[in-house]
Amino acid sequence: MVTSKRVLVVDGDPEALDLTRRYLSARGYEVYTADKGQAGQAAFTYYQPDLVILDARIADGEGRSLCLWLRERSQVPILILAAQEGAPGPVEMLALGADQYITKPAVLIELEARARALLRRAAISCDAQPLSSAPSSARPDYDDGHLVIDLDRRLVTLEGQPVMLTTTEFKILACLVKQAGSVVPHQELLSRVWGEEYMDDAAILKTYIHHLRRKLTSPLEGDGTYSYIVNKWGVGYRLRAEHERREYDGGRRAEDGCLGHRPELLGSA
Repeated sequence: MVTSKRVLVVDGDPEALDLTRRYLSARGYEVYTADKGQAGQAAFTYYQPDLVILDARIADGEGRSLCLWLRERSQVPILILAAQEGAPGPVEMLALGADQYITKPAVLIELEARARALLRRAAISCDAQPLSSAPSSARPDYDDGHLVIDLDRRLVTLEGQPVMLTTTEFKILACLVKQAGSVVPHQELLSRVWGEEYMDDAAILKTYIHHLRRKLTSPLEGDGTYSYIVNKWGVGYRLRAEHERREYDGGRRAEDGCLGHRPELLGSA
């Protein structure tokens, strides 16, 4: 099978680096390697790979720095090689913008399967379109007067300020927006965002929802917050419908500025 996909592997272990390079090369990938963060930056800039496989524990925190550096500059898929113990762990690397992880020592056949899945999703995803700041005459997909989501232009603003999302966070949000007000089951989100092979991986979905919810929580005047993503325990997640915020704002105005805590709208759900 010839893939012609360019893969950059950054790993501080020379033996593991060489083994991964030879395995992927034998399967048709163009493989480039680096053993440190600075070398990884140079290789990424020069070769412009389609996928980065990054050892989270390269020297002196460079794994964190390189992951963040990559995500600030590109939407390239990042597959993390994470140690079973110690920092940085997979949750931290996902928060920095990585798309998926595999625990070291990695089984090469599984590593290649996950790499292939990330490349496939990147190729078919409409989210791979570049961000656009051009004005649009079409109505946004979601607009409650506070949160505005435009899927075509990949633009999200909250209280007039842009919300920076990773590619995976945006994919999750797109699924929720299309069914705003309704609960989207865990397995449906996992299948649509990561693929059917991840339908039982609830931990990765929970991690991304945690960060997405934090970014989409709006402070209220006086005290309290309005969280846009609601957890339906054991079932799935939903994005609050546009009318819910309007009704809440209307209720607050009717109470002449009194916050009037409503448990179904405030706090973590």
